[in-house]
Amino acid sequence: MTSWLPLTIDSVPAALRVLPWIGWRAELRDDGHWKKTPYQIGEPRWPASNADPMHWRNEGDVREVQIMSPELFDGFGVVLVAAANLTFIDLDEVRDPDTGEIEPWAIRMVDTFDSWTEISVSGTGLHIFVHGRLPGPGLANYLDGDPEQKVEAYSVGRFAYLTGTALEPVRPLAERQRLVTLLAQHVHPLGSETSIAPGRDKTPIPAGQRNDKLFRIARGFVRHGLSGQALEHALLAVSHCRCIPVPPDIDVVKIARHAERLPDRRPA
Repeated sequence: MTSWLPLTIDSVPAALRVLPWIGWRAELRDDGHWKKTPYQIGEPRWPASNADPMHWRNEGDVREVQIMSPELFDGFGVVLVAAANLTFIDLDEVRDPDTGEIEPWAIRMVDTFDSWTEISVSGTGLHIFVHGRLPGPGLANYLDGDPEQKVEAYSVGRFAYLTGTALEPVRPLAERQRLVTLLAQHVHPLGSETSIAPGRDKTPIPAGQRNDKLFRIARGFVRHGLSGQALEHALLAVSHCRCIPVPPDIDVVKIARHAERLPDRRPA
């Protein structure tokens, strides 16, 4: 069995810990390679979707599982949601897990973005996290066409499997919107521009129904175990996807807090 770097959650920056969480388990594919399959923390028998907030949980649930039932998962990850204004840059196969030696071009990427970077689950890659949004959902291609420099980057609609094993020297998670925009010009985009589509219902929510509908959705999330900032992120994801027009984030956060605090009342 391949060994994986475990999650050290206290080492993960606060801006990532407040995102929604899922668990993952390593499963052997028919071709002999391992894949990380996401599962719901609240329902560990069922796969998790990055498009369904009902499948998401929060940091507290991760900590509880790590203490009470560590055998349930091989690791954990967060869901990238638009409201978080984060970009996850994934550099695969750039690090020797035995010597720690890193490809020079990958080191240049780390130094350029100068933000929190961790060693990947396999020990062979790097994850760079920055504040800033890509113009589309993600990038996946060669940097400036160089086949030796494969880059993936995502802002929404993906999982980021975390270890908390920071690359030395440890850097704070920094605002890098200018560099994220520049990166998008040097790596081809992944598919067409789409946004995360949370939940099974994709019906648009008009302004006149917004508060009542979002409150009911938030109550459903609460019943499925979401709370705190994970609940807020889930409801914001719904708002950005379905509300016409999209309301201010602060109004949606208030509805989420209201639904968590006063479950038997509707917001005014």
